[in-house]
Amino acid sequence: MAARIQIILLNCVMSRKGCESTARHVAKFLKLPSVGSSDVSSEFSDAAAAIEALRRCPAGLDPILGETLPFGVAYHHAGLTVEEREIVESCYRKGLVRVLTATSTLAAGVNLPARRFIFRQPKIGRDFIDGTHYRQMAGRAGRTGIDTKGESILVWRLEEVKRITGIIRSNCPPSESCLSEDKNGMTHAIMEVVLDDLSRAREGFVLASDLHFVYLVTLINVGLEPDWELYYERFMLASLEQVQRYDKMQMPTAAMRGAIVEAMARSQSVGNWVGVIEPLLILMAHGASMPVCGSPQRNTGLSNKSAQAGGNALVSEHTLRVSKRFYVALMLSRLAQV
Repeated sequence: MAARIQIILLNCVMSRKGCESTARHVAKFLKLPSVGSSDVSSEFSDAAAAIEALRRCPAGLDPILGETLPFGVAYHHAGLTVEEREIVESCYRKGLVRVLTATSTLAAGVNLPARRFIFRQPKIGRDFIDGTHYRQMAGRAGRTGIDTKGESILVWRLEEVKRITGIIRSNCPPSESCLSEDKNGMTHAIMEVVLDDLSRAREGFVLASDLHFVYLVTLINVGLEPDWELYYERFMLASLEQVQRYDKMQMPTAAMRGAIVEAMARSQSVGNWVGVIEPLLILMAHGASMPVCGSPQRNTGLSNKSAQAGGNALVSEHTLRVSKRFYVALMLSRLAQV
């Protein structure tokens, strides 16, 4: 098995059908080995077992794989189901598949070492290949501990010679942090929010309902603008008289009234825990325009009640983001209970 030459033929075209047609085309030039030795008989048996396994897949036997596998050829692209992909990769590692065609985008992420790696053209999709991607894929040939030698073949046009020469001779670019490209510091801000959530979660969860869990899995940056009046009336009022006055709800039984008050109290508890400031919701519900600043600043216009509800009343992007995120979490929590 180690002496067999395994090839990944990189089919650098956008269509998956091109990858499949290449596998079928290669299989036409190969001959079925004559049955004689025990190794060949075992190989035929394993190939038949692989085809039978593909036939039992939910999608059934792919006709192209059924045609090419006996010749030791298969294709690999994103159109394969999970079951088909596992069978093809297993056959390749066992040596049953010696020629594997793959799309360029998928071949960049498939960890399948080879003796020989062929680039059909120097492109990944529509883009010309660069030195980093070339070395990443060509490095699969002759992997240490798996094979003793490796070959990389790159096919190009005559007018592409200068670009190819530059790619082969180029050095790998130095590694750079992706965070340095974040000019606005948004990534850092999001990480601070996540860290704050985790720090609060370590202190304890509000387990009276699933609302706290839902909040933690809600997206941090929510583009939805809340209906602030509805937000405050439905979720932040704990007094039954206020609920009846604002929502005009008819609650005939004491049990129903108690359940509603208890649910609102739980919402308030979680809201206060994650940092929702009730006085801010009051002002927003009355149409007040809140000055938003990049860094937290103290808003002296809020009453002293804010210190009881959410600590220091900070009118900042973080405060508004928490309020909007909690609004979405409330809706998701209610949907989950339906």
